[in-house]
Amino acid sequence: MYRGSTPTLVFNLPIPADQLETAYVTIAQLGRTIIDKPLAECEADGADLRVRLTQEETLKLIAKTSAKVQFRGKTITGDVIPSKIFEVMPEQILHDGVI
Repeated sequence: MYRGSTPTLVFNLPIPADQLETAYVTIAQLGRTIIDKPLAECEADGADLRVRLTQEETLKLIAKTSAKVQFRGKTITGDVIPSKIFEVMPEQILHDGVI
């Protein structure tokens, strides 16, 4: 993932994504939450949940510093489903800022 880019993260869930009542995709760095995207900002497609990050959001990440990504959701039946924690290394860009 590059800082200042607009990546789409895709989580393959063990249930149809339309069975989620609430969910968050969280990205943390250095023990702090940097990005926290609610279900309303995600797109469901069968068992896939997609979330697109903005330039502004990825610019908050520190280059060459490990970031942790996790999905956590609650179904309409009350079950809570977390994903494993994924680690990504945000890459630097030469021209900083939103374009």
